[in-house]
Order: sequence, then structure tokens, then C-alpha cells
Amino acid sequence: MEQIVPGSILIIGKEDQVRAVVSTIRPRRVEVVYLDATGKALHQEIQWHAGAWEFIASVQDGRSADKDARLEHYVKMLRIKQ
Repeated sequence: MEQIVPGSILIIGKEDQVRAVVSTIRPRRVEVVYLDATGKALHQEIQWHAGAWEFIASVQDGRSADKDARLEHYVKMLRIKQ
């Protein structure tokens, strides 16, 4: 597992991969911001499991990040680097 910090770009999943930006790091969990298929910015927690980053809920069911001031910087980073 690589060293990560807020602002790091990660790939979530082994097969259906999602590009995400790290927003918060907690013990054994990381919060990321990602774009869904419609381009809506969402945030959700992930964890390292079996050699890959995975959504903790095992599905993409994140909460909206588009109007969250705390996540604004990460949403912009993600959209610029598309």
C-alpha cells in the first residue's frame, strides 16, 4: 500500500475501478471524493482490503460532496484532473 495524504489520487476497486481524491485519513479508514457516472461529486469511506482500496459499504453509495465547503477543494481537484 502506498503512502497517502489528503489530495492523493487513488483507484478504488479491482474490476469496476473508480478514480478518487483522498479528503480525510482516519485509523484504518480513508474518506475520498469521487464522481459518479453522471458527474455528481460524492464522498464515502474506503479501506485497504486484499491488495486494493474498496468502498466500506462494498457499493458506491456516497453522500453528496458538491455543496460541502469542507470538500470543495477536493471536488475541484478531481474535476480538473479528469
